[in-house]
Amino acid sequence: MRGRRPRRHYLLPMLAAGATVAAALGAATPAGAEDSAAGTAADDPAMRVVDAWDMTGEHTFPDLGGGVLPAFRPALAEAPNGDLLVGFNTTTDAHPGGQLRLIRSTDDGRTWGASEVIAEPTMFPGGSIHLQRGMTTLRDGTILLPYNDGVNHVPYNDREAALFVARSTDNGHAWAGTDEPVDLPVEFREAWGGGGRILELDDGTLVQTIWGIRELPEDWETDPNPYESGVLLSFDGGKTWPEYHRILRDEHSPAYQFGGGELFPGGANETTLEVLPDGTIVAFVRFDISVGGTSGQFYVSRSTDGGRTWSTPLASGLGGSTLSATMAPCSDYLGDGQSKLMLGYRGPGSRAAVSVSFDGGSSFQGQVFLRDPRNQASFTSAEPDYHRLDDGRVLTVFQIQSGGGPYRLAANVLEDAPDAAACQAQADAAATRATAQPSFVVERSDRDDWFLPMSHARVSYAATTTVGNVLAAQASRLVCHPGDSLTLRTPGGQPLDPAATLAEAGVVNGSVVQLAGTSSSSGFYRIGYTELDIAPEDRSVANWDRACAPGRMAFDYRRRSLGLEVTPPAGQAVTAVELTDEDTATRLTAASYRVLSSPDNEHYTEVDGWSFSSHVEGGRLVHRFDGFAVTDRYLKIAQDRGDGSFSFVLGDPRADIGVEFAPVPCTTTVTGEHPGPLAAGAGVTCIDQANVGGPVTVGDGGQLVVGGSVIDGPIRAAGAAAVLICGTEVDGPIAISGTTGATVVGDPGNGCAGNEVHGPVELNQNAGPVRIGANTVDGPLSCAGNEVPPVDGGAANETDGPRAGQCGSL
Repeated sequence: MRGRRPRRHYLLPMLAAGATVAAALGAATPAGAEDSAAGTAADDPAMRVVDAWDMTGEHTFPDLGGGVLPAFRPALAEAPNGDLLVGFNTTTDAHPGGQLRLIRSTDDGRTWGASEVIAEPTMFPGGSIHLQRGMTTLRDGTILLPYNDGVNHVPYNDREAALFVARSTDNGHAWAGTDEPVDLPVEFREAWGGGGRILELDDGTLVQTIWGIRELPEDWETDPNPYESGVLLSFDGGKTWPEYHRILRDEHSPAYQFGGGELFPGGANETTLEVLPDGTIVAFVRFDISVGGTSGQFYVSRSTDGGRTWSTPLASGLGGSTLSATMAPCSDYLGDGQSKLMLGYRGPGSRAAVSVSFDGGSSFQGQVFLRDPRNQASFTSAEPDYHRLDDGRVLTVFQIQSGGGPYRLAANVLEDAPDAAACQAQADAAATRATAQPSFVVERSDRDDWFLPMSHARVSYAATTTVGNVLAAQASRLVCHPGDSLTLRTPGGQPLDPAATLAEAGVVNGSVVQLAGTSSSSGFYRIGYTELDIAPEDRSVANWDRACAPGRMAFDYRRRSLGLEVTPPAGQAVTAVELTDEDTATRLTAASYRVLSSPDNEHYTEVDGWSFSSHVEGGRLVHRFDGFAVTDRYLKIAQDRGDGSFSFVLGDPRADIGVEFAPVPCTTTVTGEHPGPLAAGAGVTCIDQANVGGPVTVGDGGQLVVGGSVIDGPIRAAGAAAVLICGTEVDGPIAISGTTGATVVGDPGNGCAGNEVHGPVELNQNAGPVRIGANTVDGPLSCAGNEVPPVDGGAANETDGPRAGQCGSL
């Protein structure tokens, strides 16, 4: 569906960025000139500021009897009678007492009259009115003005906000809808207006952005819920908003931290929308995070069904906040689905800037800074909003502070290319650049398990660059160990030839390619981590090493905690962990550490009774934690260093982290002669040096340990917690599926002798590691759908039948 703006006058027509973070993660600097980081926008977008003036001053506030109020976050729309309206609020970020005021211009924004108060805070003691760019004039002449009535109980952390949508049918002179907030279709404790203008689609559907915190958790001071961004839909001209559809919520990224102090909610927030010529709605989403080196980078998502579903958000490569999008005048002259999109934002130096995109937001060029009408050398500015003028230019209003005074509103006039030919030349040049130097995304194949900013990166390379060179440059950037056998592949899993150029491999502007390692973690534990873990009991671990062997990682950095997802052999528990430093010195001591465990990676509890020791081995420092027997699936080692320096580095985490296991007592033990079948229920069932005269079955959640036995019948397990079969003769098939922990059928390298199986072996749809080695199988061996590809530990199986699926080479 195509979207529609209010009445127009048609005219002409960043674990790897950042030096400290790169060092902390061991990431190499991305390869030099061929990688432009996709967000360094240096080309002239043919937009320039040709005029500038102040909008607000003492004349704006005659009711004060002298003086001014601050003016923030202007929202601009044209009334049906041609007047220009600007709403603004008088405090920022819901600080107490803010009002929503409105000013009017009858001369295309050159002069502005006195302000009138449209809304004041009424819902919360100490509350405030908060406004973001959303005002829209519908095709029927109704003006909608969304705003918030909110409060900071604790600034930026414990907040509440309600969404209002004021309506005017008389050119903005009288307003309804200021008495009752919008009845939202989902719960939002903080329901902030999204920051972009409401869209009116061709079928009359209205699309409004919204962001905030859905609910306040009990542990909000130490592990606040993330912000999320989405859209509300209205089908009755904005009277009701019965549908909500999420665009972005990152469950993994830690909270935001200001300068090493308190934690605040982070993640997706201000969002602006625009409709492309083919009807696609493109969303630009601000994302705040204080780890990973990409704080402030915004993300791009698309909807082709009127805002109901959204594509996976992708990094823009460009940093910015207070986002505001519109079509540049040149778009009116471009055909064949082409467009020139303007995106305004707070850019470097906290100054409002505009960049443009000719590919629907996949890449941006140019960076035109808005001007201070007072020509001050030092100023801050942000929050741009736009209106097309009759003379072929764009009126841009924004907030600005200069010369030590309060924030005020200012206007700039932006001029685009002078004619249709110049506009088309720009678009053609951009298309040529995109072909020669495509902007595309490299993502980890396990991106859903990672902090969003560290899960993928937008890059730009010459089309003649080889796939192998891109791979070498991006591996460390995405925290993959260079020693892993890495590949780039399509999202469908098709590997790309490392010797091929990007053009030959079909990587074009806007493509997404995945990075994956071939040496997946087939051992009994996975490695992950989290950051800013000031309350380790509450913070989940993310960033698991599913895609590739993890790269070099500093441990004692920004309250980073190490996580282990442990799936030990059946009947065993974790009894010790060793961490090996790159060198012989560290600032970490026994008092620096905590050891915790969790069954679900949601809530962790302290592990009691553990001991710590330290020694140097082979010129490297080893820290050892032992004296426990942990059977929970997740283990966390937390440390208390929160600054940006580090002294303990895991150069190759899979090699530098050691986990030891030991047997736990069996719940049921079977030895000697056991006539008839045997069913292994809850707990750990051990069959040791036994002769079982019938089939063995394992039910949901049970663990089975078989050693040195003879089973006169099949072994079948469905939904078991773990299965371990060693040195046993099985007179029948083995079928194991749906195991949540480890499945081991022979693994001599880990002390489990191979088995003699008189029948087929099938290992399917198991979630944990699968190890099958040194077995003699009188029948076929097949494996399919296992989350971790099975391995034989270097001890091949002998089969009297075909080997198929994931076990085809075992």
